Amino acid sequence: MTRWWSQTAGGLPRTFWYLWTATLINRLGSFVAIYLGVYLVSVRGLSPAYAGIVIGLHGPAARPVACSAGSSRTGGGGDPPCSPETWPPRRRRWRWA
Repeated sequence: MTRWWSQTAGGLPRTFWYLWTATLINRLGSFVAIYLGVYLVSVRGLSPAYAGIVIGLHGPAARPVACSAGSSRTGGGGDPPCSPETWPPRRRRWRWA
């Protein structure tokens, strides 16, 4: 198994593995909402409708956090991720050849 693994993925650069690991952690974090619903209903005793509202509020509440985190990351240079030029995203029309 070790030989197969080194032949399959051993030649990939370290940067790839950093990005792969960060993406894995990011995707695993999306499961939190699913388990939050189970926890709210089974352990906390909330109704499924109320748990759905709580989980549904996660999306709109995450936007200001992303904007504030992104603006500090830019260091004042360039457009922050939530500037009027970049938010709301423009709808793109697909043109088929």
